[in-house]
Amino acid sequence: KRRSHDKAIVPQLATCSNCGSAHIYHTVCPECGYYRGKQAIEKAVTA
Repeated sequence: KRRSHDKAIVPQLATCSNCGSAHIYHTVCPECGYYRGKQAIEKAVTA
């Protein structure tokens, strides 16, 4: 009966200040690997 809180929510998206792609707030950008202006993970460069 009390399932009014069991709903699907759309994640809030932010734009990356480094590359401009959309990503979820408070997470590392999956495209470039930056978080809050610093490189958090090393991304492999494909040529």
